Amino acid sequence: MNSLQQTQKKCIFAKKLQPMVTIKHIILTSLLLFTCGGMSTFATTIADENAITENLQITINVNGSNVRISNASGKILEIYNITGVKIASYKIDSSDKTISLGHLSKSCYILKIGNIVRKISIL
Repeated sequence: MNSLQQTQKKCIFAKKLQPMVTIKHIILTSLLLFTCGGMSTFATTIADENAITENLQITINVNGSNVRISNASGKILEIYNITGVKIASYKIDSSDKTISLGHLSKSCYILKIGNIVRKISIL
C-alpha cells in the first residue's frame, strides 16, 4: 500500500468518526521566549475555552486594576507575563475574592485558574 492509499484510508476512517467527535474552541498559544546566537526558544500552551468549570466565573473590572473571582474557593490563581514567566500566585480562600493588580506594570498578562485561562491588558 503506497503513501497516498494510506492517507486516503486514514481520511475515510476520520470521516466515519466525525459525527461522534465534537471539538469546540481550542486555544493554541505559541510565544517566542528568547533568541540567542541564532537559536530561538518557543513555549506553546493549549487550553480548552469551553471546559466544564462548575460555575467558575472570572470577572475583571473596567479599569483593569482588580480581578474578581467567584465560585473558585480552594483553587489557585496564577498570573503569567506575556513571555510565560509566572509573576504571582494567589490561593482563593473564599467563594468571592477580589485581587488588586495595581502593582503590575502596563502590559498583557495571562490569568490561570485550573484549566481556565484568560488574557488581560493593563493600560
